[in-house]
Amino acid sequence: MTLPRVAVGLFAALSLVAAFSGPARAQTSELQSFHEATAEAFGPYRTARSYLRTENLDAAAFELEGMVEAWAALEARFGSNPPDAFAEDPSYPTVLERIGEDAAAALAAIDSGDPETARELLKPLHAAMSDLRRRNGIYLLADCLREFSAAMDVLWVYRHAMPDLGQIDSQVEIVSRAAIVEYEASRCEAMASPELRQDPEFRRLFDIFYEGMPPLRRGVLEQSPARIINVLRELRSAQYLIFFRFG
Repeated sequence: MTLPRVAVGLFAALSLVAAFSGPARAQTSELQSFHEATAEAFGPYRTARSYLRTENLDAAAFELEGMVEAWAALEARFGSNPPDAFAEDPSYPTVLERIGEDAAAALAAIDSGDPETARELLKPLHAAMSDLRRRNGIYLLADCLREFSAAMDVLWVYRHAMPDLGQIDSQVEIVSRAAIVEYEASRCEAMASPELRQDPEFRRLFDIFYEGMPPLRRGVLEQSPARIINVLRELRSAQYLIFFRFG
């Protein structure tokens, strides 16, 4: 029995959709798996850096072992078989190799009692991965939080180098830099998944930035270095926690 012409056309159209949507879903899934593997490795990376800040070397080494192991698994799976998004980037294998080697070298530095070298080795790795994504048109919450942290770095300089608050230019500069930090916080929050935005810790940490900006601006208007510094300390602590928990 022959199919009606309309049915034949519909069957052909559905077959065409399936032919294109199948590989696309597979490619998307492969890229998502890569992002998940990266996140699995960078979780202990951030925790290790946090422990290094507090000189807890044993805990830092334990976390870094987890990163080294997770990154080795990522390289084994994706090193010579990159997701399509990275397939044309000649720096891809170099970046993956560098991250693995520097993480292992940082672990060796901790084991030899040299935390400063470990800190220097680990610090650029987050940026290396973020830059790789950006070059290939990928921008994740982790990348936004990196820029958020950089904005906070610029504002934090007033903690130790407070300008003359009697000068209008100084007031405008502080308020402008604070506004950039607030904007970056809201931008990153908007990128988070609905589930993450409902996380109590996530909510609490971001609210610190929204609630801290009015007191900081009052400190500028009142020309009160003490008020500004108190707010900056709270913002800095929250920013560190956001990076180490969610970056």
